[in-house]
Amino acid sequence: MLTVVGNLKGGTGKSTVAFNLAVWLAHGKAGVSTFDLDPQATLTDVTQVRAEDGYEPIFDVFNDIEALKEIAKTNLKQPIIVDVSATNMPDLEMAISLADRVLIPVQPSQADIWSTQRFLKIVTKSINPEKNTKVPGFI
Repeated sequence: MLTVVGNLKGGTGKSTVAFNLAVWLAHGKAGVSTFDLDPQATLTDVTQVRAEDGYEPIFDVFNDIEALKEIAKTNLKQPIIVDVSATNMPDLEMAISLADRVLIPVQPSQADIWSTQRFLKIVTKSINPEKNTKVPGFI
């Protein structure tokens, strides 16, 4: 299951959500693969600090969209978490096209709501119709 954590707006908690979800999944049998496609690299930084402080389980963070494409093709049973922002729009759109679901953190502000509405248009446009029959994450 490939999960993209994204939003157009900064400061919504994308990296925090991606990190906490990855830590939780890393405790499972399958482990987790994580990708930090955000140029700010918060997921990479916090994961390194966590490892330096001796917390387990330890997991790697990759930052290459080509590696994500390859892993997505293999259809591994290991969950994949992708942290990406609008500052990297090509990778954001590619990650969404590969995704099984998209998590969109939203802060309780009007600006965040407007940004999320715009982001949903990008998500809808970027969905791979062969992989997804509905908007990822919508129930």
